[in-house]
Amino acid sequence: MTKEILNFVDEIQSQLMYDLVDGEPNLEQIAQRLMECHQTSTRDICQAYEVVKHELVGTL
Repeated sequence: MTKEILNFVDEIQSQLMYDLVDGEPNLEQIAQRLMECHQTSTRDICQAYEVVKHELVGTL
């Protein structure tokens, strides 16, 4: 994984944890918001989304 993907993984995980405490967590919405802000990094954000998703499924 590239440094950019790891940064997005951290950002998605941080937002997900915040949403767990403060509201309803939605992994897909978090990724969509990142893609809106970082339009040139869509591929990295999608890969980060998959990493986080698989980490969550692995903990169930």
